[in-house]
Amino acid sequence: MALFEDVFEVTEVDKDGKRFDRVSRIECRGDDNEDVTLSLDYNCDIYSLKIGRKFDFVLRSSLQDDQSISDNNEFNQSNEPSVADEYEYVMYGKIFKILHAKAAKNQVEIYASFGGLLMCLRGDQSNFDKLEGDARIYLLIRHA
Repeated sequence: MALFEDVFEVTEVDKDGKRFDRVSRIECRGDDNEDVTLSLDYNCDIYSLKIGRKFDFVLRSSLQDDQSISDNNEFNQSNEPSVADEYEYVMYGKIFKILHAKAAKNQVEIYASFGGLLMCLRGDQSNFDKLEGDARIYLLIRHA
C-alpha cells in the first residue's frame, strides 16, 4: 500500500560537500505537493540523480499490491513479480522520528533510515497522514 507519493525535482546535490565516496545527498522539491521538500541520501554509484532531474518517489508498507499477502518485513527472494519491478532504485528502512515544527502550524518532519542512508520529508502534516513512527517502509524511485 502506498503511504506517500509525489514527483520530486532535484534542486541540490551534496550542498554541504561529499562525505562518502558512494553516497550523495540530494535536496528536492515536490511537484504535486509544492510545500513538500525531501532530503535523501542514496548510493550514487548505482543510481544517478542530477540537478533538475525529476523522479517518481513512493513510500510503501509492502511491495505487494495484494494486501492479503504479507511480506512479514522480509524481502521476498522468490523472484515473483512485485511493485519493485516497476522502479529503478529501492530501499527498505524504518521511520525513526516525526517532529512537529513549533514555529509553523501543521508542519512536520519525517525522518527515516535505510541502512544508514537518511531521509527527511518536510511539509504539511496532511500530506503524511499514512506515515507513522517506527513503521517499516520501502522507498521506491524511478526517473519521471
